[in-house]
Amino acid sequence: MLKITLLLCTFFVALQIYFEYRHHRGKPGPYVGITKTIASAAFVIAAIFSDIFLASNGTTILIGLLLCLVGDVFLISQKKLFFMMGLVSFLFAHIAYCVAFIAQTPYLVALLIAAPALFAIGFTIGKWLLPKVGDNMKKPVAAYIITICCMVALSIGAAFANHQWQLMVAAILFMISDIFVAKDRFIESTFLNRLFGLPLYYGAQLLFATGHYWFPR
Repeated sequence: MLKITLLLCTFFVALQIYFEYRHHRGKPGPYVGITKTIASAAFVIAAIFSDIFLASNGTTILIGLLLCLVGDVFLISQKKLFFMMGLVSFLFAHIAYCVAFIAQTPYLVALLIAAPALFAIGFTIGKWLLPKVGDNMKKPVAAYIITICCMVALSIGAAFANHQWQLMVAAILFMISDIFVAKDRFIESTFLNRLFGLPLYYGAQLLFATGHYWFPR
């Protein structure tokens, strides 16, 4: 069932990209939201089929995946209220992943090296993005940038401590995909943002969901 779920997730991500293309060509419809919801539900189901409860901090990671699913549903709408609710959902998803990495006792040297580099990247992203963000969104977006930088730094520390490199890769992919989301929302909405961002995002969540299954310690 796990492999079937992964195939279904991949199929619906591909469909989502196709319908995003149609949407940007001036042919909107409900199919983007439908395929997005199914694809996101699939990575949660994949986590369950891969026995995530048996993985180290698997329950916390599953909570993060569920929050991502909720965030994806909120972000189907273009309304500001739903965008804010989606942002909060993803913020708590990142916090859940941070908790999972902290529980793995990150290697301090790796964390201390990674953290300044990540916050330099976060500062650069903020300097690029925040001038384009409305005043009422600046603080939430800044908090989001800080949180995701913490998550990636902690994932690097945890990877060096426990050799769960797939989780580090997942965290990095998640961060890159969020840059495409931010660019699409605040800078310029283009199909290329979805074309590159969606596979990165779903690849990240599938690694979070099933990495312990494919790369057992």
